[in-house]
Formats: sequence, structure tokens, C-alpha cells
Amino acid sequence: MKFDVITTADQAYYPFIEIFINSTLESNGSDIGSIYVVDGGLGKFRNKITAKPKVQLIECPSEGDEITQNAQYNGVHSDGWMATTSLKTRGILQHLNQADEGTPTLSIDSDVCVLGSLSGVVDLAYPIQFTTKHPNGQHVRPDGIHLTEIASFACFNDHAFSRRFVEEWIKTMRLLGELGTMRPHETPAMNLLIQRSRAYYGFLDEDIVCADRKCLNDTRAIHFKSATSSDHDPVENFEHRIMNWTNQSSKNIDVLKYINETDYEAWKAEYRHCKILEPVGT
Repeated sequence: MKFDVITTADQAYYPFIEIFINSTLESNGSDIGSIYVVDGGLGKFRNKITAKPKVQLIECPSEGDEITQNAQYNGVHSDGWMATTSLKTRGILQHLNQADEGTPTLSIDSDVCVLGSLSGVVDLAYPIQFTTKHPNGQHVRPDGIHLTEIASFACFNDHAFSRRFVEEWIKTMRLLGELGTMRPHETPAMNLLIQRSRAYYGFLDEDIVCADRKCLNDTRAIHFKSATSSDHDPVENFEHRIMNWTNQSSKNIDVLKYINETDYEAWKAEYRHCKILEPVGT
């Protein structure tokens, strides 16, 4: 089955997007129409992404709010992190408004490494398929929102239906922000909408499509989920998340083979150079 893929990335996530695109093409190249990357500020690494086969960039106009203007990554749930998640939903909607109705779109977070074929998880009997969190990861937030699904992997099979859902998703995220609810807003807003009418949707197993605990025999992709300190810079964030997965998995998953070492060192220098120049005591 042919399908498109959409993801979001900025410069802080450059090594993740390299792993994601290269692993996806390696394992699903013949099934993919295009990989759409919503550009959250790739900067000087933009051309390296667009040079890859089947990759197209999506640029979303700024909403003009303080979160999406000049926001840089400064840890998990920082303004920069929130800006990227906001771009994700708006990028999905922009894509769905222009995409071929007959081609499913898989929305996958860029901090994922794809290990196997994804076409088998798509079930056209459902307009949208969401990913249900591992039981140990399901919980109720302090504000009362019950989180059972994760936004890291979804299949938008019926584009007309999906457009309506994503429009409501964006509105709900904005409302949560206006109400001053705790961050993040992306996954909670999605869960609130799903809980209105679960019967409409299909559900995928997190351990199969974006495992973050262990790699099973039929796991199709692993997720380097955000679990590091908000004080970590992008280099520390990336390396901690990669090593956490390496330590958890009993399989020999060589994710670093998807990264060009020279490009990686150039990316690291962007952040480590800034740290060297910081005055003592800041």
C-alpha cells in the first residue's frame, strides 16, 4: 500500500530527523509517496534535508503569537518545544488540504527510528488510527485530563474526516493554552477529542508502532521519547535519549548508522560553541 509520511523538525532536532528519514526510506522506500517535513526552523541544515529522495518541506505561516515567533528549543516543554508541536498540527492540516484523497498519511514524530514495514498497520476501515499508550504509561494529569493515546504516530486515512478532526485539535490546543493549563497541550487536546467518540477510530499498539520501553519481534518503530531534563541543551537531549534506548533494548539497533558523522559534529558545534562563549556564572 502506498502512503505519505509527515513529520516536524527544527534545527535542534536535526540528528533525529536524519535518523527518521534515512531509516524510513531504508525500510519503506518502495511504499512511500513522499515524506513531508514541516519546517520548524531547520536553518543551515535545511538543504541537507531537502536533498534526500522523496522529501518535501512544508512551510506554515506564523500565527503571530509569542510562542511561534522566534521560539528556540530550550528543553522539553519550553517555548521552542511548544512551537514545534503547534506547527505539527497546522502542518498536518495544510498537507491534508492539498493531499491526494486516496493516499493515507502517516503522521510520525521525528524522534522515531523506523525498523520495518509500516503499510501493514494501515487499516482503511477507520478514518483515523491513533496509538494507544502502553498501560504503564496511561495516566490522569493533575488537571483531570486522562491520557490513553499518544500523538507520536497516527494514520489519517480519510482526509475529509481527518481535516475536521485536526481543525478541532488545533482549536482545543489553543483553548488549553488560553486557559493556562499545564504544558504540553498537543496530546491532551487529542485525547479530549478522541474520548468524545472512540467508536469512530482505530487504535494501534504503542509497542508496535513507536515503542519506547522494549523492542518486540514485531515492533515496526522505536521512539526516543522526551524524558530528559528541561535544562539539557539539544546535544545533551539527543545523546541522553539515544543512550536510554540503547540501554533498554536487547536488540542490536544501530541508530547512529543513519547519521553522517561530519554533519553531526557540525551540528554539535552550533550549540557547544555557544556554551563556550557564555560568561561564567550565567
